[in-house]
Amino acid sequence: RDIEEIQQLTKDTGYTLRIHPHPNQHKILQITMRLLREVGWNVQKGPGIHVDRGELTVKLADSVDESDIEALNAKLEQESGFRLVVDN
Repeated sequence: RDIEEIQQLTKDTGYTLRIHPHPNQHKILQITMRLLREVGWNVQKGPGIHVDRGELTVKLADSVDESDIEALNAKLEQESGFRLVVDN
């Protein structure tokens, strides 16, 4: 579907559009840190980015519920396409 949209935009605008083959790691880390601050988690280490797996890893100073991790992951995936792996 995305390819079709890009092709249509190319046709509509007359400009060639391409998707960069590598994600913007800096932006993904910014998004992750913002979300971690919003939920108030105390980060002990990380986040580390693993582009090949589409994951970020983080070690927290305090334990958090799995449901809270999933809620944050829903936001993170929507904004970046990546998932957070939490080491409690």
